[in-house]
Amino acid sequence: MIFYFTGTGNSLWAANMLSAELKEDIKNIIDIQDEMFITDNIIGIVCPTYMGDLPWIVKQQLLKLKIKPNTYTFAVLTSNMGKSGKSNDNADKIFCTAGSKLCSFFDISMPGNCLISSKEENEKRLSEAPDIIQKIINDIQSRVINYKSKGVKADNNFIKKSFFYKNKSLLQLSPLKKFKINKDCNGCGLCEKICPTNNIIIKEKHAVHGNKCAACYACMHWCPKNATRV
Repeated sequence: MIFYFTGTGNSLWAANMLSAELKEDIKNIIDIQDEMFITDNIIGIVCPTYMGDLPWIVKQQLLKLKIKPNTYTFAVLTSNMGKSGKSNDNADKIFCTAGSKLCSFFDISMPGNCLISSKEENEKRLSEAPDIIQKIINDIQSRVINYKSKGVKADNNFIKKSFFYKNKSLLQLSPLKKFKINKDCNGCGLCEKICPTNNIIIKEKHAVHGNKCAACYACMHWCPKNATRV
């Protein structure tokens, strides 16, 4: 089983590539409703990193998992620079809490979402991504272990310590970004439809955000009117 979280599509692409080659089912992390016991022999996480950490929504959802102690586990972490920061250690805490431990983690550089990259940088990342994901697939098939588990479970502040956690408005998303929804918004509803946490509603033909933002930037990147801007 491969669990994925995606906003703009980078991690979904990686998850689909892994699923096709590894013959493993994929499941949207958002769809995990209750405590879930997985008996699969291989379990993976595919998600972006936010400021060198796992998104808070990923932590929240995956802490519902229970898995076998001898499960081969991996994390594939997408980011614009291809560096996971402390995401691998936090993925390990999730798996330790679930009953196992992290065996391997892999970084892959993809087009920037929060930190916007140049067209040339993104084209280079996209051209290199298929070869990188194939190497990751080969390592997973060979059950490569490239991470030494710390054996530490998630503590009570595991989710709350996440960057962007429970920020209540676009203006509070990040000290680096100040968003606004401008007059070009026509209430088409695309952002409402694609928001992974159902945080956006259309009210009087205008997008209105709630307090469950995961900072995935899907609303900004997919808006046909470029109405969500910095």
